[in-house]
Amino acid sequence: RKPKVRNHLQQRHCEYLSCVDCNETFYGEDYSTHNKCISEAEKYMGKLYKPGTASTEGSKQDRWQASVMEVLENYQGPLRGYVDTLVGYDNIPRKEKAFNNFIKNSLKLHNPSEIRKLWELVQSAAPATPEGASKKRSAEEEAWGGWVEEIDRALKRRRTAEKSMPWKQLRSFG
Repeated sequence: RKPKVRNHLQQRHCEYLSCVDCNETFYGEDYSTHNKCISEAEKYMGKLYKPGTASTEGSKQDRWQASVMEVLENYQGPLRGYVDTLVGYDNIPRKEKAFNNFIKNSLKLHNPSEIRKLWELVQSAAPATPEGASKKRSAEEEAWGGWVEEIDRALKRRRTAEKSMPWKQLRSFG
């Protein structure tokens, strides 16, 4: 939201800005150094607040943002004007479709080839994900085809693991 803050600061009689979360006051361009603020829990709980060490909230986005900024700041090329504007935003999307919409709305850029080049530039900054981190189930395991298919899968797994276990029809007790 820093571009909006910058516009607000340029209005008449605006000498300082205040952060609504931490009640800190910034004079002139000092607001640009304010990157991290207190959480709502910390604000409202006061002395009872205990920071969680296991919380990784925002860390994935922070890593993404840091790597993207590093690539964008070192970029020298024909899209430099758009890249300079993009550096001013702190919420660059990680998904391509969201990124395309973000570029169209924020930078007012509607040329698909230039958007694609920007995406490729940003994507080159994506941190490599470890293979074990993204364990996705296969489409075969995900789809639920009913009890018969589920039993077939279980029997198939059992056959490959140990000895064969044949299908037997259930008798109706009547």
